[in-house]
Amino acid sequence: MRPLRPATQAEADAAAATITALRVARDYARKAGSPRTLDLILRALKSAEGAQRHVAHRLHRTAAPPLADVPPASYNTRPGGQTTMSRREIPIKVGERRAVRAVVGYDRPLETYFAQVFETDADGEEDAFLWQGTFPGELPTPRSAIALIEPFCDVPADLAAALETDQLKTLAQQDSPGQAEAKRLLIRGESAQPRPNEPKD
Repeated sequence: MRPLRPATQAEADAAAATITALRVARDYARKAGSPRTLDLILRALKSAEGAQRHVAHRLHRTAAPPLADVPPASYNTRPGGQTTMSRREIPIKVGERRAVRAVVGYDRPLETYFAQVFETDADGEEDAFLWQGTFPGELPTPRSAIALIEPFCDVPADLAAALETDQLKTLAQQDSPGQAEAKRLLIRGESAQPRPNEPKD
């Protein structure tokens, strides 16, 4: 008998996000009066629910360890409990002289990962000297955000997987009309502002 492959929490989160997205698609197909599309979605949903049960079984039987040494996320949420942003504070390297705090996370409305690194200014206040991921799709992968903080931080080995999980938790969400309009303005450049690590004209 082939040994059971260990499951991860990221796989369980991905299965749950898939089911949530398919349920949203099912409801839209019903509203649209598209029986053939609805039938395909219902089949996919049944398959996804089976996959979720299999992942849960593997997770229980193999006792896969949790993501090691990754700082817990804090989440911004909308009414109704929908997650709009995750934030994870990453430890600064011993001996680092400029950076005092670093944060990475996922911004659902902008559909981008982001990275911030802070220093202490002359008044003793924290000020971001590096801040990227403020425009739609700017940092498309966890690695693109992690690479920015890596020179300043002790990056946990499982941080990329944790950030992917943060993104998966938001898969079924949609922009509100206000968010969609703000995104359009940003894409057209009407609200663009230089980031703290960019020179100003």
